[in-house]
Formats: sequence, C-alpha cells, structure tokens
Amino acid sequence: MTLLIFYSLPPSASAQSHQVGLAWVGSSKVAPKILKGFKEILGGYYAGIGLEIREGVSEDELKKILKEWNQSKDAIVLLDDAAVKILENTSITPQTFIATRFLKFPPPIHTKTKKPIGVSGLPTAGYQFDIFEAILEKIEKVALIVSKDASLSVFDISMAKSLTKGKGINLEIHRVEGIEEAKEIAKKAESDSVDAILLGSDEKLNKKAKSLVEAAGKIPVISFYSEGVKKGVAIGFRPDYFKLGMSLGRQVLEHLLTGLKDKDFPLSLDKNPSVIINPDTLDRLNIHVPFEIMEQADLEH
Repeated sequence: MTLLIFYSLPPSASAQSHQVGLAWVGSSKVAPKILKGFKEILGGYYAGIGLEIREGVSEDELKKILKEWNQSKDAIVLLDDAAVKILENTSITPQTFIATRFLKFPPPIHTKTKKPIGVSGLPTAGYQFDIFEAILEKIEKVALIVSKDASLSVFDISMAKSLTKGKGINLEIHRVEGIEEAKEIAKKAESDSVDAILLGSDEKLNKKAKSLVEAAGKIPVISFYSEGVKKGVAIGFRPDYFKLGMSLGRQVLEHLLTGLKDKDFPLSLDKNPSVIINPDTLDRLNIHVPFEIMEQADLEH
C-alpha cells in the first residue's frame, strides 16, 4: 500500500521555502531508519523546507512520481538501491540524491543529462579488511564465495579485488549456483591453505550460512555484511542507517542553502560501520579479539 505523507518543518523568517520529494520502492526495514536521520538534520535549526514523502511505491508509480516532482520540487531524494536504475534513466531537472547500501563505482549519473547524483553510501571496505587482519592475524589467502546470479556479486568481487591487491592478499573467486556448491568449496579450504572464507552479499547464501560455517571447519567465515553472523559467520559489519540519513540530510541542505550542485557534490560514505562478531564462533576457532575491537563490537550469538 502506498502511503502519502506531507511533512512540513517549522517556518522560519530567515529561511527560504524549499520543496523536497522523498520516496522509496516497496517494503523496506531500512528506509524508515534512514528517514529518521534525514529528518533529524532537516528538522533541526533549519526550517522553511517542505518534505513530501512517498513510502513503499511500486517502480511504475515511482516513474510517475518523478515526472510530477520534476516540475514541483527543488530536490529529489530516493532511499533504496532498486531506484538507482530508474533514476539514472530519467531526465530530471531538480538535483537528485540517493542513499544506497551497496555503492557502485563510478557513482551513478543521469545517463540522459549526464548530471551527477548526490550519493550517501555504504561503505568503504578498507576499514573492514583492517578489522579482519587485526582479528585473524594471518590472512594471506582468501576464498570469496558469491552467487552466480546475484546482481550484487559484481560489487563484492570488485571491492574484494581492489582491497586484497593493495594488501598483497591472494584472492580466489568462486561463483556458485547455491549453498551445496559453496559447502564443497568450504570443505576444501583447509587443504587449499585458505586462511579465511569471505561470504558475499547474496541473501540466499547468507540465510544458509550455518551449513557453510560447519563445512568450513577450522577456517573462519567472514563477511562485509552482518546477515550471516547469527548463523556462525565470525565477523561482519552493520551500517548505521540513522547516521546515513543524517549524511544524506546534510547533502540536501548544502544544495538548498548554498546552491551546491552537480559535479560539486562529494561522495558521502560511512567509513566506520559497526563491527559485529560471533563470540561463540571465535571461541571455537580459538581466535582472540583485540580489546580495542571487542570494546566497540556488537555481539551476535
């Protein structure tokens, strides 16, 4: 069901009136969290901004909304990854922004107008590999397991390649049909002198991470994401969606209040997502977590 909300911030004598449209496609647990951070910025000491929210629309509805907002809004904000392709292929006059969990490189642009899209994204993975190395100590060979048919596998591979190359880590890439093929790779990891198995972002693989962890035996399974940690993945990361929303809000405000636009937008990234560890898995593998990491980590059993 589509929910239409008009959210007007308190009026201010010093603030010029601006109109912002914000939407996301389909059901989402993440978008409301991003929206809360976004409102925190726009509803602070800035005012005179009218915010229209279209919540949980279909892709066809979004296309119609964008045409409508093209004439009536000063800025357009989308809160989900599915909308990126629609936004890229739509001619839009107002400046556009997107909050995305899985940032692609180079950042998206409108293919018709070549206008850049303001991006608040997650995450830079250099931080994640620093954590992996600090906990695992030896990480010279990594087996990356991704799904053959998952759209985000390309992102997982690109990110892992760039990071392991810079650190001198030998990366093996395995594109699998499903969990059974992944388990066979995991069973051979120890004999293949693999130091860690890096699990990609595919939802189906993460849902069955428990059997993959069991197949890996003494080899730790790690991830850039948090979904598999409850199922035995040793280390993962969880983005702070409220903080992401605040970052997005700052970008929009900078555009509305200073006129910053197009190529001037910086790429806003959450460089320090929360570390999530499974203490039971780490204890079983006899892996010690440095105190400074344990102090800031969230535990998932």
